[in-house]
Amino acid sequence: MKEYQLREILEHQIRRKKRRLWLKIILWASFCCLVFGVVCLIMIILVAKTLPIDNLNQVDYSSIIYDADGKEVARYGAEEQEYLHLEQINRLNKDLPLAFIKVEDERFFQHQGVDWFSLMRAAWVNTISFSSVEGGGTITMQVARNLILEDRTKTFIRKLKELFVALEIEKIYKKEQILEAYLNHIDFGYQVKGVQMAAKIYFGKDLTKHKLEPHEIALLAGLPKAPYGYNPYGTKKQQEKALQRRNVVLAKMSESSSISALITEKEKEIYRKRDLGVNRNYLQKYLRPKELGAYKNVVRKELEERYNVSEQELMRGGFRIYTALNLDTQKIVEKVLKDDRIFYPESLVNAAIVIMNPQNGRIEAVGGGRNYHQGTYNWALQPVQPGTVIRPLTVYAPAIQMGIDKLSSLSVNEKATQIETVHLDEIVKDERHQLTLEILREKVTLSKSLDYGQKLGFPLDQKDANVVALAMGSWRKGVTIKEVAQAYSVFPNNGKMVQAHAVLRVFDHRGEEVRIREGEEIDRDGNPVQMFRAETAQYMMRILQKKSVEQLKNCKTYQIDCQQFAEYSGYEPGKNSAWFVGFTPNLLTVVMAFNDTVDQRRGQAELTGDVIPARLFAQVMASRQKEKSTESQTDVSVTSKKE
Repeated sequence: MKEYQLREILEHQIRRKKRRLWLKIILWASFCCLVFGVVCLIMIILVAKTLPIDNLNQVDYSSIIYDADGKEVARYGAEEQEYLHLEQINRLNKDLPLAFIKVEDERFFQHQGVDWFSLMRAAWVNTISFSSVEGGGTITMQVARNLILEDRTKTFIRKLKELFVALEIEKIYKKEQILEAYLNHIDFGYQVKGVQMAAKIYFGKDLTKHKLEPHEIALLAGLPKAPYGYNPYGTKKQQEKALQRRNVVLAKMSESSSISALITEKEKEIYRKRDLGVNRNYLQKYLRPKELGAYKNVVRKELEERYNVSEQELMRGGFRIYTALNLDTQKIVEKVLKDDRIFYPESLVNAAIVIMNPQNGRIEAVGGGRNYHQGTYNWALQPVQPGTVIRPLTVYAPAIQMGIDKLSSLSVNEKATQIETVHLDEIVKDERHQLTLEILREKVTLSKSLDYGQKLGFPLDQKDANVVALAMGSWRKGVTIKEVAQAYSVFPNNGKMVQAHAVLRVFDHRGEEVRIREGEEIDRDGNPVQMFRAETAQYMMRILQKKSVEQLKNCKTYQIDCQQFAEYSGYEPGKNSAWFVGFTPNLLTVVMAFNDTVDQRRGQAELTGDVIPARLFAQVMASRQKEKSTESQTDVSVTSKKE
């Protein structure tokens, strides 16, 4: 036998041995998987708990907010719902349930709760892509996951429980019952669940009275995949994603498969050209006003930024959130913002308020607007032009820090031109504009002023290194009143700036503390950073405790002790917005008023900080003093009875 023939025989034997080895490995792995699967299934059967679909509302996965005293004050969860039977939906909108089936679970009427083919396909796609591209979950599995299983953890065992419970549901309930439960409990954002309320808040339509158009059906059917990522009322990016998702669903609706096409190809192209068709006014019309809405909005955004907790997780994650909320102060802020007398005669002026402790940055109350409502802007977090309210931070305090507390200036009178020495407190109190600009340009310098502004957290860059930006507050990017409050904490806190925050600690549904993102930790003192010397801050406090004539009138009108407050007001050059900042060593309040709507018949109000913003501040402080006085009298009364 020739050498090459021997080599071929040997190579053939080696290949056979390798195949046998791989076959043994595959069989052994399959056997292990089978045993593991059986064990898991037995465990699931023993621990899985199925609740009747009729009693689904008894399961509460909402997250709870606690105030500074540790008392429960509010919840996040799908609170808005109007239950409709499937027959009621089908009467005018029979294509609506079918669109959801086409998008979420096309083989819904064929499988028995679990679509094994789709599940294996999704597992294969996810494996080769090293990600979770596809889910493979059925409508029945979503009912099991969101409405029945009490275990909210994202684990392999929970997924197996979900499969088992889905199979059990299909044994007990009809497809129509499962579909009905699904359509009435889907999360559509804005704490809304179910297609009826979703149709109302997005299109102003009652499904029992109105017929949805195909593009409206497509938007609703596309939202459940990511209701907060595809928010039709959200950011521009979210709206673009919502439009893209809607068009994907329209394409699915035009396909003919196990379910006939719901629209033609021509209709698909027509409806793809439509806008989203939503109207923000429907939010205010159909959603009940929520207590503490603006504060909850601040907490929600902070949870996403600092704790990586998405809004969708928050609504059904069972989190326990401990905050710095002062419930009495929050209620006062909300009440004062609704007081039309303070705004009279400027009925079109809106306002926002932030109150925080300048010693540790804890936000005690937030007013998001006169009629803050879910889906409207929270004006405490909206960037606006700060105007002259930033002068103490970018001009006066830097001047004091550099040893400049007075200015020599030319003064012209009838007799002669002479040198006039003006102290900084006079420049601040009398709002001497030209001298302020001279201090900025000649003494502090634009570069130093810009440097202080940036260190204080303001969104400034080299293009803002000019007098208009640093003395007049006309910036390329706006600033929120939360950020202004944070910066102003340097004065009552001996030159140290603290980080404004509402959330103190967060625990998940198991009671384990949620980890904060790296770099987002805030200590008990609010991460204080020394921005100015203590002497500089104290000097500015003394200057800002000298009252304007207008503020003294407010003190008398609202019967508050103004001497305890330092304060500064300002306005944006066009007088479309105005600010007032008032503070003590332990309480800092920032108020911002602005023209919300332009009335063509009257034009816009000319706003200055010492009118509407100052009134709002005075009323809030007066109400707080009255509240504390009432509490003190109650305490004395209780003590007397005990004695």
